[in-house]
Amino acid sequence: MIIMIQAVFNRFERKYILTESQKNEMIHFLKNHLVFDPYSENEQFYKVFNIYYDTLEHFVIRDSLLKPRYKAKLRLRSYQLDMNDDQLLFLEIKKKMQQRINKRRLTLTYKTAMAYMNHQVKPVYHDFLDQQILNEIDYFIQTHHVKPSIYIEYERLAMMSKDDHLRITFDKNIAFSEEHLSLSQHENKKLFESDALYLMEIKSDVNFPLWLAKKLSSYEIFSQSFSKYGKIYEHHIIGGYLDDTLLYRP
Repeated sequence: MIIMIQAVFNRFERKYILTESQKNEMIHFLKNHLVFDPYSENEQFYKVFNIYYDTLEHFVIRDSLLKPRYKAKLRLRSYQLDMNDDQLLFLEIKKKMQQRINKRRLTLTYKTAMAYMNHQVKPVYHDFLDQQILNEIDYFIQTHHVKPSIYIEYERLAMMSKDDHLRITFDKNIAFSEEHLSLSQHENKKLFESDALYLMEIKSDVNFPLWLAKKLSSYEIFSQSFSKYGKIYEHHIIGGYLDDTLLYRP
């Protein structure tokens, strides 16, 4: 698998819950405008594995669910499990100011990431941007005293414009664990009761192109506030709400 090393992303994001038929219709339509990214060659889903960091009282996600003007999350992301010391992964801080998403990430080896996140051994970077991102992440860690909080994995299909200013992803089989907080094989719980639901995310450097806005409107696909970690917290950690549960039924 090709790993695309990009440190900073600054985009608008919209999220949509789709049924199987809606997903198929959208992909068929998008083939006229986008290409599949290198991770999704031959229209294949690839797996994404994450560990999100939070306080013992879940302060970070509780604050996020209040929809403040500014919020941030920290996660460790990998595209494989059962890693050896030299394999690469990403440490990402994701910030949201109103509707604009800024994601900044560091590329680390698994050994370096574990030394930093578990034993506070800071990695060494000589690049100015990497060092700046490390300072931001370290400030977040020291301010909130975060620990591994939730493990989340899913399968993703990704499409993109040729200039990469527009990306659309489809996530399925979203699963999580509150107990096994490591990048290794283990049993997980499903977020959705149905396997026929997909989370579509549209990420754009600027406003959505007119052809996409028209398609979403004509097909009556509407965006909603959705956070994987947030929904797991609401539905599986503190009990959930009936109206949210009904929203997911196809």
